[in-house]
Amino acid sequence: MKAPHRTRVALIAAVVSSIPLTVRADPSFQIIQNGSAHGIPRYPYVGHKYNYERVPGDNDMPWLRQFAIDHGIFDKVDMTLDWKDREFDMMKAIVWYTSHHLSWTGENSIPNINHRAKTLLQANEQFPDMHWICEDIAFTAVGLAQAFGIPARVVGGRSADFPPNADNLVEMYSTRYNRWILFFQKCYGWIEHKTLGPMGLRELQTYNSVEPIQVNLVHGVWIAQPHSVLDFLPSPLQIAPIAPYYSETWMMGLYGLLAYTARTDPNGNYPECCPVGSPSQYLVTDDLINQQNDWLGWGCCQPIVPMNDPDGNYPLNNVEGAVLPSARELVIRLRHNMFEFVRFESKIDNEAWRPMPVLGIGGGLWFYIWQPRVAPATLSIRGVTIAGVHSPDVVIRVTSLNGHGGGGGNGDE
Repeated sequence: MKAPHRTRVALIAAVVSSIPLTVRADPSFQIIQNGSAHGIPRYPYVGHKYNYERVPGDNDMPWLRQFAIDHGIFDKVDMTLDWKDREFDMMKAIVWYTSHHLSWTGENSIPNINHRAKTLLQANEQFPDMHWICEDIAFTAVGLAQAFGIPARVVGGRSADFPPNADNLVEMYSTRYNRWILFFQKCYGWIEHKTLGPMGLRELQTYNSVEPIQVNLVHGVWIAQPHSVLDFLPSPLQIAPIAPYYSETWMMGLYGLLAYTARTDPNGNYPECCPVGSPSQYLVTDDLINQQNDWLGWGCCQPIVPMNDPDGNYPLNNVEGAVLPSARELVIRLRHNMFEFVRFESKIDNEAWRPMPVLGIGGGLWFYIWQPRVAPATLSIRGVTIAGVHSPDVVIRVTSLNGHGGGGGNGDE
């Protein structure tokens, strides 16, 4: 991008920065797909990412990546595919490993072990007959996911009785589906909508309130009853694949009272309300579950944040765009909330993706000038992280040049 373009962008930056970041139409262009880079959430997921050396010698991520390679966790995943085509397979591979290599009984063989994935995996390697609680297996899956660029968090549901019946699971954030996806990390399971794909706790809570998830106990094993819109995969039978073959209940009766982590970071500093030694800050969805935390000795985890609160549950790894038509070009403002962001990429129509020359002005804002030669034409934009994760596409379609056409290229000449 030459200096004239830089000057032009600087002159109109203040104007463009005031454009509402919403899908809008214009006689000459339309944003037909956009992301949502949530501005300044009260509960940022800053810990759901690569954990670089914020404390010298205290970064587990390289070790976890090497562990996954040495143990063939992704051997059956085609890692040459585009991110969106391999992401869900990577998630399932992680959950397959934790369910087939960590024995779940609901009690730890070694008490008071910390919740770091590296420590848990090392202990499991040293003592292969060790038994684990659900939360520890969840933290193991979280660490392995984070090491490969997948945001992940521990979640759980509880019953209303005291002491509560509870289950801790794991969610991983999918850029393909643009939502969290719930996994049963100790029994290798997940729940899919028949047409919309795999679901997270937020969606499952809604479906469960309309048509409760029910299970039957058959010969000591919980089997999900058929549901009108949900499939229980890879089988309605929910049993741990290794000894002692414990069976769980697909969270039946536990979707009403939920807790989830706003941070999952082994090096993080968390309020006293969190469990001692836990690398997480829990958000609770109901006052009753908050009281249960007091009963459990965790202290107070207020404020209460419902599952549908956008400050607690919002899109991750997104790029959001706004457009200002200007003379012979479109000035595109971009912002993102991607973890370990590397670059923007773009393509025109069906061309290949290529690095996108943008101008950053600070404050998390970038600008790009597009001078389309012909109409109709479609510009797609995405963000990319160091792990190869890319955001859902921002798609802008020019329907008529309306005086914007003429000479010039795609903003990089």
